[in-house]
Amino acid sequence: MQILLVKLARFITPKEQEKVREIFNKNLIKYSIENKVLTDNWRAKNRFLIKLEKPQTSKLLERVLSHPAVISVISFENGLFDWESSSFSALIKEIVRYLRMNNSTERCALDFRRIGKIPIHRKAVIDRLQRNKIQVLEDNDFILYIEIRQGENSKIYVRLGRKHPKMIQDEKLGKVPILVLFSPFTLQEIADFFRLGLVFNTTILFSDENHRVKNLVDQVEKTYFKGISKVNYRIIPSIEDHIEKELENCFGFSLWGNKTTEELEKDYFLRKKALKTNQNLYFIFGNEETGLPLSIREKIPIFRIGNKSSEPLRASQAAAFALGTIFKN
Repeated sequence: MQILLVKLARFITPKEQEKVREIFNKNLIKYSIENKVLTDNWRAKNRFLIKLEKPQTSKLLERVLSHPAVISVISFENGLFDWESSSFSALIKEIVRYLRMNNSTERCALDFRRIGKIPIHRKAVIDRLQRNKIQVLEDNDFILYIEIRQGENSKIYVRLGRKHPKMIQDEKLGKVPILVLFSPFTLQEIADFFRLGLVFNTTILFSDENHRVKNLVDQVEKTYFKGISKVNYRIIPSIEDHIEKELENCFGFSLWGNKTTEELEKDYFLRKKALKTNQNLYFIFGNEETGLPLSIREKIPIFRIGNKSSEPLRASQAAAFALGTIFKN
């Protein structure tokens, strides 16, 4: 018996989830002697279980991961699904045994999940694995999946397996401009720029003329965007000081710009061609309270997006459009 935990995209509705389950119920018959597609009693939303007798594992995984609703599949060996661990030491011992049986490199990434109040933490697991000479890396082909929950009488139940994420080929964008946001005022604009930094794999700079940015970033990490550690960002004291040092490499965006996005495309690639190896280009945007100050607009080329309007784009919308313009081909 093999068990697969199928995880679905975040915004799948219950009705869509049920439809996906039905599809797999019909289409997986040829991959095993017997299969069942079941609701997961640990957590039903955005996931379900597939139980199979003597499956053709590699073809099956490929088939399941090809469905557009699926983001990852975790495969469990018999005996390592919903088993009771008598202690933390026993859990570590089983993890080490599993890794050494299934992973010849003794290196892995870790996806660690807790359901309910569990007195076991990710860091403790990593520390104990490293004591057993198993390296836990941020990124590795072998992703160890551990999910634990507390049952009755404080018993700990465990799922231990290997995670198979959907492989999505990264776009080859080359060197992406650094995005600069002038003196942000709101949590939302900071969170949105973090998302742009993550998606386009670029650095984000926030200037701190209003002395609010550090506090806003701390709040964003607790609310809107908990994955800040994945983003390369810096807080700089003044955007004007930055422009002085990087004057030729700065492109500004404002409702009051006098250059079009067609000119942006041309100017950007001309400047990119003239760049030295260690230089960056900077796309600079105003905050949603005051926009870009006149003192900045007088110093660097300013581009406008679309026709002039009394309601400008949000800074993150303008940044996404500007990046789309230069990478459209």
